[in-house]
Amino acid sequence: MSDQIINPSSVSFEDVQADLLKYADAQPDNEKWDVFFQSSGGYQIIEYISALRAVIKYDNLVAKRENFIQFAKNRSSKIGASQFLGYSAFRGQNAIVDVTYVPRGSGVHSAYDIIGTVKEVDLIVLEETAYNAGVEITVRCMIGEVGEETRNASSDRLDIFKFRTPNISNTLKVYIEGQEVTTTEDVVALLEGSAQVQTNPFGSVDVKYLNLSTFFIRYNTGGEVKIKFIKLKDVDFQLSDVQLDEAEGTLTDLVLVSLFEERETDKSIEINAPLRNETKLHVRGRRDNEKVLLQLDSSLISAKGADIAGAKDGSIVEGTMAVYYLKADETRYTPDEKVTLLDRFQAYRPNGLLPPIISEPHRALRKFKVIVYRVPNTTGDIIAKIDEVFAQYEYKLGGKINLHDIEAELESESYIKVARVSYESDLWESNRGYVQGAQVKTVGSTLVYEVTKQLYRSGSTEPVWPEIAQQTIFDNGLIWQAFVKDDVSEMVLWNANTPYAFRDKVRPATPNGLGYRVIGFANYSGALEPIWPILDGRTVEEATGDLVYDGNLIWRAMPLEGTPNDWTAEKNYLGGEVVVPTDPATGDVVGLMYQVFGFTRNSGSTLPTFPTNIDEQVEDGDLIWTAKDPLEVEVELPESQYYVIETLPEIK
Repeated sequence: MSDQIINPSSVSFEDVQADLLKYADAQPDNEKWDVFFQSSGGYQIIEYISALRAVIKYDNLVAKRENFIQFAKNRSSKIGASQFLGYSAFRGQNAIVDVTYVPRGSGVHSAYDIIGTVKEVDLIVLEETAYNAGVEITVRCMIGEVGEETRNASSDRLDIFKFRTPNISNTLKVYIEGQEVTTTEDVVALLEGSAQVQTNPFGSVDVKYLNLSTFFIRYNTGGEVKIKFIKLKDVDFQLSDVQLDEAEGTLTDLVLVSLFEERETDKSIEINAPLRNETKLHVRGRRDNEKVLLQLDSSLISAKGADIAGAKDGSIVEGTMAVYYLKADETRYTPDEKVTLLDRFQAYRPNGLLPPIISEPHRALRKFKVIVYRVPNTTGDIIAKIDEVFAQYEYKLGGKINLHDIEAELESESYIKVARVSYESDLWESNRGYVQGAQVKTVGSTLVYEVTKQLYRSGSTEPVWPEIAQQTIFDNGLIWQAFVKDDVSEMVLWNANTPYAFRDKVRPATPNGLGYRVIGFANYSGALEPIWPILDGRTVEEATGDLVYDGNLIWRAMPLEGTPNDWTAEKNYLGGEVVVPTDPATGDVVGLMYQVFGFTRNSGSTLPTFPTNIDEQVEDGDLIWTAKDPLEVEVELPESQYYVIETLPEIK
């Protein structure tokens, strides 16, 4: 390497800069442009190239540490290795509430101002908010404690500021010389004047700032770089514990926005850090797909990503990840809206990584038996309290329910002596459509049984396979796509009446040089048009939300917009498609349209032999039931599912 003018082992800004100037000086006099590169504009170009080269070289040199992360035993080592892979481990996030109140005066709340308390912990304003006396306002707040730490720059060059305060949540702000700068996890955004923030092994953060352009905030030697943050803290509270400072105004409403989120697990870091390094600066995992979708559509209240298939045999089909979404009004995206969203996803992905599949969430009804013993001679509203507690667990994708937490929250009221909560279910029925996550019970069993998988089967006769790559064909409940592969002999033969999963591959009985993989599932309307609910004296708003079961489809009533198509018998409908029914007596449109809201699969015609041990499974028609304990203390929902809750209170 000694005979090369540019030293490729240079990592620091100063070394790269010296190499570049040395290279320019080594050129013939008529090519070296020495005056230009020593001038202000030319020198700034050298600085830009030096800074970017230093960062790129830094990333290249440490990429070898990717393998280390799998073998590291300490969490700090895993986080340290993930930093070198350009990944920032999720540090957790405190509970968030929307606080609605009528201010006593006028002014502006700065970010991280404290306006109240929750069980002796602060109620902290998240973003700068103006308010006026007597005018009701809603302020988004986090529950926790505010902290800050300052570092001083050792020079005016590109630097990494290593902070040491532990237990910092993902909620923080960065200030350069007293002015707030935007934050990012992506190194490229440094060129846009942002500060890159990464979790470090101390439970704190490292901050990088380019500090080169005259168009952005700059620090000088000894300059101040400060972080202001909210400490990670899981506060066991209920909404009635939220107290607004009297000087602020009169509290009128509280809404729980999100519960406490734990910091990222070691296993998750092992998975996501290498993925971040491989896909670099764009969508790199489940959490990024969630974030992108939430950015693209502000009407969403929740989004969760899930792996639905990994790359197999080097063959890629559209989407190996799904992102599930939930809107406040529970409407679904139409197929056209999904296409538009996926087009917009293109800006967030690198070459070679396909966008996710945008999928409808599964809405599951959960029934809870709630036995409450009242303290004698008290008058508190137990039913209202039960409704308040359980409302926190509805309409959240991938949520978690802890029965002990619910019981403790109920028992915290002075008029409730003891509370006991358990799951309750309806009896199993034959030939009935059940949704993913549905629960049933059987006579004589103490267990409940949950639909953990819906089965989609091939038809009774082999389809006529398309012989052109990428073409598709319907096969009962399956959609197959043809693909080219040199050797399909290792694939299984297609079988009749067999359940197949997404991305499963088969070869036809008569070889044709192609393989076929499952790229989707078919859900059909019934042979007869369902009886559509009509307004019947109700307003459109009152009728919105009515559900209609039709074949393997669930339709949901919505206000009529545009000119949707008529309903068709035995047709495959996609999630989010809409139809407009008519009154069979008059032929008039009923004032509503119906959207495909969800899908069911049918139980068998005879009672299966349900297992007697927890977590054992049984196949029943097109369903897989898994045995569950109705007294299981903590239940975690899959990313694709959310609860609608019905309580069965018994007050003693």
